[in-house]
Formats: sequence, structure tokens, C-alpha cells
Amino acid sequence: SSDLALAATSKLTAALAVGAPAPAAPPPRFDAPERSRLWLVDRPGVPQCELRLAAPGISRRDARYPATYLWSHAVGLGMTSRMMARVRTELGLAYSVGAIFRADWSIPGRMYAWCGTRNEAAGQALVAMIEELQRALAEDIPAAELDAARERLLNAEIFRIDAPVKVLARAVELELYGLPADFHERVLERVRALSAAEVRDAVASLVHPQELVAVAVGPREQIRPVLEPVLETLELARAVGAQGDDAGARAAARMLEALGGAAAWRAVAALDCVETRADGPDGALRVELSIATAGAPLRALATRGDGRRVESRVDAGGGTRTGAAGNETLDARAVAALRRDAARTPWMLAARLARGELAARGELAASGELAARANGTDRAGGDDVLELWSDRERVARIELDARGTPLVVEFEQGGASVRMRIAAWTERELANAGRIVLPEAARIEKTGESVRWSEWRATRE
Repeated sequence: SSDLALAATSKLTAALAVGAPAPAAPPPRFDAPERSRLWLVDRPGVPQCELRLAAPGISRRDARYPATYLWSHAVGLGMTSRMMARVRTELGLAYSVGAIFRADWSIPGRMYAWCGTRNEAAGQALVAMIEELQRALAEDIPAAELDAARERLLNAEIFRIDAPVKVLARAVELELYGLPADFHERVLERVRALSAAEVRDAVASLVHPQELVAVAVGPREQIRPVLEPVLETLELARAVGAQGDDAGARAAARMLEALGGAAAWRAVAALDCVETRADGPDGALRVELSIATAGAPLRALATRGDGRRVESRVDAGGGTRTGAAGNETLDARAVAALRRDAARTPWMLAARLARGELAARGELAASGELAARANGTDRAGGDDVLELWSDRERVARIELDARGTPLVVEFEQGGASVRMRIAAWTERELANAGRIVLPEAARIEKTGESVRWSEWRATRE
């Protein structure tokens, strides 16, 4: 019986209680992002993408635990749960899918949802999972649906105590964590009495669909294009040994020296230029750019060949876009995208590297052969490969010539991968900023688009 198990457990724990108790470890902290974002882990060659969503959770001591327990059975556990019905049965996107609150005994757990799906369907599956979370928080679960989940939960309880060893294990846990012997009975009592509104309110206090942490593991080239339209996507860095870090630091130092020196670039507060593009799919384009190297403000006035003009502005307070249709206030995602694209121009990469905002990783090789093998690419020349990283996201990949001058810069812009082959760098004497080396012309390899930069101006800090 449970009483005999508890008595045996008390004797056992008393016999083991030797010495002072270990100091309490600080509880883990779930840092919810300001907005939902997805971290991508590249696994080339795998046929299926694994998706995870996470949000803050609670411990079993929390008064909301019974509500999260019942919610898990309604939304994410079992063949008749909402996640399973939508993603597997209706859409046919996954064999295994679900969501659950994992509550620990003494520290906060987490809510997480999971799904494994084919690579090309990752975006569709992610949308469906988020929509089911949103639906379960926007409205009460209908009574019949909640009662069915409640019945499944209560009926499954017998299988947790259908053997003496299970009863003993439960009693040991309760004794170990200082919980009453009837803890589980109290939880089930509360589950029987919960209303749909109580369940929703408890979960809504923990889960905010606009502040989720998402992770996707799969082949980057296949899954990133379908995931980026759903959530802002960042790429997790691969583990790099000390040799790789050291090689990257040396390559970065050579690049900055070739471009005028780290001190000169650190002194630049803002750069203005005119960028002209031709031969691309959108025809001729002239853009007047003004970018502060520390982030904001940002201004881009684009004029197309037909005379249409669009001006985008970003400052600390947000962003606006002005065109033929009038003024438009940009949402947070559009502002972040503009800032991200501006921060990946070749000259901004140099400024950020000089300021210490980017980590440098790479491979050095006299002929470039070793670097080509390490990165799995045909480099078409250059001695060093330099990768620049920020917050575990790869910002750019740069191929350098023997002097350290960038030949090719690869980066993400507007959700697409851009490979820019720079034809010329020119040393310029800029008023208020001294002499630095700036790009003059380049070609986008995928589209054949030519790019030129002129009319440079700089502001010194």
C-alpha cells in the first residue's frame, strides 16, 4: 500500500541523511524573447526537419500545475489532441507531433511543442503548430473536448500505480521533495473541477505566441527559405576549436589592415554613399544610403529607372516608408529586416568587425585549398576564408586575397542568400574621417546584377 511504501521510504531517507545538505542551486531561467524567433541548426543531407517550440513553464508546486496538465492532454498529447488532429490527421505533415508542459518537482519546467516533418513542409508545419497554440489561448476549449481530455487523463492514472515498484517510486519522489503523501490525489481532484476558462487563464499567463523560442534542425538550404517567412530566422554557430578562432582573428586583422586599419574604421560614426544597380531583374536602381555604424539611424532613398521613389527611414523610435502610396509605419519585423540588411553591407561589416561587434572564425591556407575543403565550397581564388558571427548567427562569409582585401562577400539580404564578387576597392580621403578603403564596384553572382558605389561621405565619432 502507499502507507507501507511511505514508511519504508522514510526509514531509507533517514538512513541516507548524512552530513549537511548541499547548497541550493539557482533555478534555471527561461529568457523569453521580445518577439518570436527561430534558431536554425544546419544538418546537411537529412531527409526530415525537426521543429521545437518553447515557452516558460512552472513547477508542480505551482497552483497552475493541474490546469497545465489538463491543457497538455487537450492540445498536445494523444491521437485525439488538437496538434495531432491538425498537423498529422488533417494536413498529413508529421507522424509525431504534440505539445506539453513539462513541470519539474522543484524548479520551473517549460512548455514545448515538437514535430518532425519533411524538409519542404517545415514552414507549413510550423505555421499550423503556432496557430493551434494561438487558438487554444484565444478561446475556451469547448466543454465536450475538454471533458474528453479530462477523461483520458484520469483513466491513464491507473497505469501509473499498477505495480508495487511504481507506488514505491511515487512515494520516494514525494518524500524526497517534501510534498504531502496525497499530492497526486489533490492534483486529480483539481483536474476534475477545472473549468475551460480556468485552464485558458492559467496557460495564457505563461505562454505568449508572439514570444516563443523556436528551433529547427535540418538542411539549411532546404528549410530556411520556407521558415523565414514564418519567423525571424537566425543560424546557430557550429562549434569551432581554438585553432579556427585564432585563424579567423588573424584573417580579420589582415582584412582590416588592407582596408585602412582598425583604428580608422572604429572612428567612423556614419557613412553616406550612392549605390547604383544595373542588369538586375528589377532594372536600374539608384539608392542614396546613410547608415550609422552603431545601428540607427538609417535612411535609404531608392529611385527606379521609371522615376518611382521610395524612402525608408529607421531611428531609435521605429521606421517609416514613403512612396507613391503615401506614408507607412513599419512594424517591428520590417524595421529589424532593414537594420539587418544595412548591417551586412561590405563596409558595415568592416566597421562592426573593427568595433569588436563580430566574432571572426576561419581557415588560413596559402593556396586556399584547405579553406575550400573546410567550407565545402569552390572558392575560385583567395587565400583565406573568414566567417563573421554575431550572437551565434553567421552574418557573412568573406573570401580574401593574399593582401587581405575581400574578393567575395556572402550574406543574407531580404531573406535571400547573396554572393557579391567585389571588383575593386579604392582608398579614399573622406572629410572628417581620414583615409579608408571602400568598395567601388561589384557583381551579384546569382543575378548578374552590377553594383557601383560613389559619392562617399563620412562622419567621425
